[in-house]
Amino acid sequence: MERVAAASTTFALDLFRKLSENDPGKNLFFSPLSMSSTLTMVFLGAEGNTAAQMSKVLRVTQDQKSEPKEEKSKTFPDMEQQKVRCVWPSSVTSTYQQKQLEHPVVLSVNKTEEIHQGYQKLISEINKPGTKYLLRLANRLYGEATYEFLSTFTDACEKFYHAGLERLNFAEKAEDSRRHINSWVEEKTACKIKNLLTEGIINSLTRLVLVNAIYFKGNWADQFLQDRTMERPFKINKNETRPVQMMHKKAKFNLTYIADYQTQILELPYVDKELSMIILLPDEIQDNSTGLEKLEREITYEKLMDWISPEMMDLTQVELSLPKFKLEEKYDLKPVLSSMGMTEAFDMRKANFTRMSSGNDLFLSEVVHKSFIEVNEEGTEAAAATAAIMMLRCAMIVPQFTADHPFLFFIRHNKTGTILFCGRFCSPHIIALPFLLAEFRSRNPSRLLSHPPSSCSRLLPEAQSPESVFSAAHALSDCCFALQSQVIPPASNADSTPGKIFTMEKLAAANAQFALSLFQKFREANPTGNICYSPFSISIEIAMIFLGARDNTATQIAKISHFDVVDDVHSKFQTLNAEFNRSNAPYILKVANRLYGEKSYSFLQDFLTSTQKLYGAELSAIDFQNSADDARKQINQWVKEQTEGKIPDLLAEGSLNEMTRLVLVNAIYFKGSWAEKFQEEDTEERAFRLNKKETKMVKMMYLKKKLPFMYIPEYKCRVLELPYKGGELSMIFLLPDDIEDNSTGLEQLEKELTLAKLQQWTQPEKMSSFNDVHVHLPKFKLEESYDLKSSLSALGMWDVFDSGKANLSGMSASRELYVSKIVHKSFIEVNEEGTEAAAATAGMMVLCSLPMEEDFNADHPFLFFIRHNPTKTILFLGRVGSP
Repeated sequence: MERVAAASTTFALDLFRKLSENDPGKNLFFSPLSMSSTLTMVFLGAEGNTAAQMSKVLRVTQDQKSEPKEEKSKTFPDMEQQKVRCVWPSSVTSTYQQKQLEHPVVLSVNKTEEIHQGYQKLISEINKPGTKYLLRLANRLYGEATYEFLSTFTDACEKFYHAGLERLNFAEKAEDSRRHINSWVEEKTACKIKNLLTEGIINSLTRLVLVNAIYFKGNWADQFLQDRTMERPFKINKNETRPVQMMHKKAKFNLTYIADYQTQILELPYVDKELSMIILLPDEIQDNSTGLEKLEREITYEKLMDWISPEMMDLTQVELSLPKFKLEEKYDLKPVLSSMGMTEAFDMRKANFTRMSSGNDLFLSEVVHKSFIEVNEEGTEAAAATAAIMMLRCAMIVPQFTADHPFLFFIRHNKTGTILFCGRFCSPHIIALPFLLAEFRSRNPSRLLSHPPSSCSRLLPEAQSPESVFSAAHALSDCCFALQSQVIPPASNADSTPGKIFTMEKLAAANAQFALSLFQKFREANPTGNICYSPFSISIEIAMIFLGARDNTATQIAKISHFDVVDDVHSKFQTLNAEFNRSNAPYILKVANRLYGEKSYSFLQDFLTSTQKLYGAELSAIDFQNSADDARKQINQWVKEQTEGKIPDLLAEGSLNEMTRLVLVNAIYFKGSWAEKFQEEDTEERAFRLNKKETKMVKMMYLKKKLPFMYIPEYKCRVLELPYKGGELSMIFLLPDDIEDNSTGLEQLEKELTLAKLQQWTQPEKMSSFNDVHVHLPKFKLEESYDLKSSLSALGMWDVFDSGKANLSGMSASRELYVSKIVHKSFIEVNEEGTEAAAATAGMMVLCSLPMEEDFNADHPFLFFIRHNPTKTILFLGRVGSP
């Protein structure tokens, strides 16, 4: 048992240091015995390097190097050094060795079975009946009903750890199984540990849960008097104090002083003195934290055993002050154990648990620990529980999708593969709305009459409540031609063989390729901000311009827009528009186009006929020359109707004038409900990480469902598909595991994202949907606007904006039109119900001659252990930094 106690205590100190790293001022409390019991059961089933790593971390077989023997100095400050023999309580002397350890404790054993035999004896000792305190330790295995475990493993768990195997139906009733395990833990800990396993931690791939529960309740051998308890300040650090209920008692206690650390150590025994609380208290807070930094950093098993040995402690009259306190802590031990060197057990590809199952298809997915302690005048009540969860190896990546840092998103029409909206969400505070406008002007100076370029823009609608906004999502595209128009042709890298059939898949691919090309330009201009736009809205606008483009103007448009065969691209848009606008869909998706032409201007009939037939864009003759503002109001009224009143002023006052000849408008509106809705009661305020250093609070939604999910290891990225009702449309998210760059965490992904990669990652046959995914997604609303002239020009579409080169002779025989501006505005809102999106194109802590009395005033941070004295086992360990 001594080896087990040594191993468990050494592990406890190693773990303590790890848990202290991130927050040295935080309270800590855990049961190393509970953790060790659970993990050594897991160790029973491990082989190879997995077992070697566990052995090293748990200190099961690793030799301990002896430290230089320290002089046993128990000197109080400003007093003459004097060696005083400690008088150990008579009831305990028979249990303890009454001599110092002359050799280091060797934790290595010839056979690993010896360590398990040690736990077997320890558990029997702890659970012995007839004590004046309550101390119970229980272990249990919960295995999937249909899974075959090696009998040698289950028999060994039963023999050494008294851990019987109970079969549960994880595959079909994971949640019921979780509640059953939690109920057992609650019962074994006298209701002090509730909900050890949180919702979602057990799923259909769980095959084994190893659980330990430990409970202790004991009264002090010499109790504090309640009427002496009073409110006193507790020093949290050099500058802060907090009022606590401070207990007081004057009595004899085992006490020692460690001069090197200016620390007092006091033993506070429980009834029968088989258990004691050991308290380590620095003289004062001398560092910039809790006063415990040096002690915590340098404490070792050898030092602790030396300091609290009977030879070092003396029975001394002490004026003791100790705060009443209660701690409840919970730890996810996976990252901590991994950082200590136990990596392979958690690695699906490397884990070797062939002594647990012959199939070698298990790995350790989670280790969780929960603890409770209450210290008062009567004594102490403490409890802890640990669970280790084994999963099937096929669960390659734990299906968590927590979008608490920047991500990319797309809204896709699944039947056609068309990307309707896409974006990047980086900062929760910004809102965006899509709108595209292309303005055509005349190259003829005499006709322009030296008027400044017409600006096609629109005022954003007044702020609406989330409810009213969601009731009518919309998207608009508007192109304004002021004596020059534009149209968009097929891509240069596409096969342009005459007569080749243009398939719907190729149109979707062309639009997606254009969307990604445009995205690259947007991210270059805005590396860290939100992005939201409708590539489909922009593509339609460009396609209508392409109808009237000729020669090099048409070639440039074709190249940047990635269309394939010129003769058929427009008819495919016609088919696509009809599909989107069908009335029996389980969502609302509307695409509308319109031409507004100067009534006195002559447009080619072939162009007007084609836009009407292929894009449903009828021409409305309008008087720009004499009534430009009336014309603007008329266009805005049409837009308002198409967007159900959500965009009342697409074109701002002054955006049109007497030189305007043609305005092409596209509006796309989408409103869809999630196939699996988020519940509003699950939404909570959580931090969203903007980058490595900044966070912002958001309303984070939560959903646990079987959803299409894929992990891309080379980019450390998770891909999630959230389908809308009916399954025809989905929102796709690309979320990096973490922020590893100096920006949003998306840099590499964005830079290297291609159509081929996106298509491969989102193929239904590649995405897994058999497993529950825990989705944490922020509610968000974006409104963005873009001047597309610079982006499209950078992609290679120059001529159409050049009054001297534009060839839009397919619109007008006079060849006097060019595009002066294309602007785009977009809007999207995502909440528990679903998504509403719109876009418009118009153109996101001494003993020296001891005095008779010594103060032990624990009014500042301290460490504490609860030890089982007969076995020297540390049952609980903690730090009180802030009661």
